Amino acid sequence: MALSRSICYIDMDGVLVDFVEGVCKAKNVENPYTTTTFRDYGIEKVLGKDMWEGLEQDFWANLSKSAIADDVVKTCVNFFGLDHCYIATSPTLNIGCASGKKAWIKQHYPEFYEKVIIIKDKYLLAKPTAVLIDDSDGKIADFRASGGYGYLIGRPWNTTKTSQPIDIEIDRLKKFFWSITV
Repeated sequence: MALSRSICYIDMDGVLVDFVEGVCKAKNVENPYTTTTFRDYGIEKVLGKDMWEGLEQDFWANLSKSAIADDVVKTCVNFFGLDHCYIATSPTLNIGCASGKKAWIKQHYPEFYEKVIIIKDKYLLAKPTAVLIDDSDGKIADFRASGGYGYLIGRPWNTTKTSQPIDIEIDRLKKFFWSITV
């Protein structure tokens, strides 16, 4: 079933990309979400504000795909159709961030290369026929408050406090899509 008049925005970092593991590797520290009970949103709280130093184009272009990425993309495309799916990702202040993210998309999801929106305030994309898939409680809350639908992917750093097995998360996502009328 395609929700053909609707638009689906899929987040990169935390949904399609394993940013946390990548930045922990780059900074040579253990991932606090797997080695401690740390569960707050914002790896910056652990690594400090200087964590962004040195995260240029190659860093963003070479991050690992998340384990659930292909299933999320497939599910969204099946429900909305490729023409109605976009990647919406937040920028950083690093000069190479945007170009690195575009390079990553070209490598992993070339069909989305010209369907990327780099925007900090994703709520500006919200409307009654729009859905955001994200790992940030705040981004989802803002999107919903602005008139869109939001689906929070389970992660240790958000209110779900967990990463579900892929099949369970995708089943939840499908049920969410079936429950909305857009």
